[in-house]
Amino acid sequence: MAAARGLGMDTALDEAGETGEARIESKLAGFDLNLLVALEALVVCRNVTHAARRVGQTQPAMSRALARLRDMLSDDLLVRGSAGMQLTARGEYLARHLPASMAHLRDILEAREAAVEVKLTISGHLSPILLPRFLRDAPSGNTTLRVGTHRTAAAAMDQLRARTADFMIGSDFDIEPELRTRLLCSEDFVTLVANEGYLQTGAGSDLARFLELRHAVLCEDGAECYPQVAQALVWAGISRARLVRVEGITSAGLMASQGDVALTVPQSIAAWLQQTVKLNVVQAPLEIAKHRIRIGWIAQELEPDYDVMLDKIGISARAALIPGRAGAARRPG
Repeated sequence: MAAARGLGMDTALDEAGETGEARIESKLAGFDLNLLVALEALVVCRNVTHAARRVGQTQPAMSRALARLRDMLSDDLLVRGSAGMQLTARGEYLARHLPASMAHLRDILEAREAAVEVKLTISGHLSPILLPRFLRDAPSGNTTLRVGTHRTAAAAMDQLRARTADFMIGSDFDIEPELRTRLLCSEDFVTLVANEGYLQTGAGSDLARFLELRHAVLCEDGAECYPQVAQALVWAGISRARLVRVEGITSAGLMASQGDVALTVPQSIAAWLQQTVKLNVVQAPLEIAKHRIRIGWIAQELEPDYDVMLDKIGISARAALIPGRAGAARRPG
């Protein structure tokens, strides 16, 4: 019986609590939040005229606001006393607590969405092509893109694992178990030469004349940037000892412009180099596996901002790489 009475009392209290909460919610729903500004001014200034000036209203408008507040709060709030206008007990309570609550409310309304920084690392030999485009297509709003470079795919993976980079862009790289990739573009290789004599009619087949040239192989930190080029040259009959290993795309381009060597690179790289140094583009009479450029990231479910940024990075990268094809390659002879 006692348990039954206890249960009944708890239920009654719960219902009363729910009724009270519902009543408060209903009252709040009908409250004009614009009146909070007037209420704050009234309890701080304790004077209708001064409160009106504080919020940029007329004195009659503030008087009407006070009347509405009195009706809604069932309290006079501000009354005339022997020493002028005075706050009621409830008005004094509001004067102590309302300014802090209003300051917090203003902070909430004025708070900006947290900034999102997306970190991208790109292969060093692609930086001359991609960096200007990323600068041009810099994201707006609360998202920023920070771009760095890496010299090797292993270095890029280290950055991803250390979370110092969110995405990496480079040529075909070893697919690690935790890595996800997306193909940005595929392109053919072309050969850059400065030797006008090579372009003129001469004896012998294209391949024979091509193999007579000295060939540069682009490297970064001792690793070949395009191993398929060296592989194709060796298969065609050129000894690896004859290949000239050059560190850095700019150095390789300058060396080729002096007429000493031929440089075989992807079309986008060739187009950029032609804007920098005087070089001719010819078709390499070899079968070379296409140059594939990918964007990679550590396998995980991307947050919406990062997923959107992944798409934007891909669009910018393709726009920089695909239009950057070298002009029509010339066939020697």
